[in-house]
Amino acid sequence: MAHKEIRFVARSEKDLSKLPADAQKKFFDEFDAIQRGEDATDAKPLQGVPAGIYEIRVWAKGGTFRAAYVAKFEDAIYVLHVWQKKGKTEKADIDLIVKRFKDLTRR
Repeated sequence: MAHKEIRFVARSEKDLSKLPADAQKKFFDEFDAIQRGEDATDAKPLQGVPAGIYEIRVWAKGGTFRAAYVAKFEDAIYVLHVWQKKGKTEKADIDLIVKRFKDLTRR
């Protein structure tokens, strides 16, 4: 299986770079597994968004963090959004993920 490239959508790479170093490392370990065609250690389909969008869950120093991604395209794995979770996922986060996904699929 080909090693898919990771592509960050909009500000997702910048948002990831602002997380604690241990959270960043955990996310990159998860992305590496997905690139190799393996399942992420702790990922699940994200609720309230189009099918095919998954959420990686990471617990690290400083809190709980999430990354929404889609891997169903042939060319790459797209990271749509990275955020710190503080309780229930906010509607604004879901809306942003859906918007970025729609923008991506329009291209």
